[in-house]
Order: sequence, then structure tokens, then C-alpha cells
Amino acid sequence: PGGGVGACPAGRLGVACAICKDGHVDHDDGTCKPCGAADAALFGLAMVGCAIALVMVYVIAARQDRSTQRHATVLASTGLAQIIGIVQMLSVMASLQVPWPTAMSGL
Repeated sequence: PGGGVGACPAGRLGVACAICKDGHVDHDDGTCKPCGAADAALFGLAMVGCAIALVMVYVIAARQDRSTQRHATVLASTGLAQIIGIVQMLSVMASLQVPWPTAMSGL
């Protein structure tokens, strides 16, 4: 897109220049910009937070006697897992850019 055959703008590669090069991140304006230190720090912080949360869940689950676990607890945890899955699917769908017809955009 824009330029000679097989030529991609800076930071892009692949079929139709759809992929950002390693060390670059895709922005809303269609350009690929280099990752900064803040991007790596945020990712590292998120991974540490997820690891701490997993350890906490494991410790809590290991201390519980499952034979006396109430049905409400099981129901609440199952419902929470479903809500998390739905939120993930909706966030993926929200990231898609679908050119809706004008009749559908008002709904």
C-alpha cells in the first residue's frame, strides 16, 4: 500500500504490510512505532501481578476442604469464570473494525 510493489512503510512487513517488525507496536493510525521502556515495564508488571494472583489462588484453594465447600461458592466461581470469558470475547470483538451499513450503525 503506497509505494512500489513489495515495498512496505518503515516498521512494517509481510503480506499487505500487515505485520509490525520485532520491537515495534501497531498504533491506531496504522503506523508501527518502536516499543519504549514503558511498554516493557508495563508488560513485566502485568506478568508479576498475574503470577502473584495465581499463587494466591493456589494457596487459598489448597487450604480449603472441598468436601464442605458450599454450592454458592462453586456457583459464584463458575459465574465469574464465564464473565471473564465473555469480557475477553467482547474486547476482541471491539478491536475489530467492521464497516457497518448506516442502517445498522444506529442500533
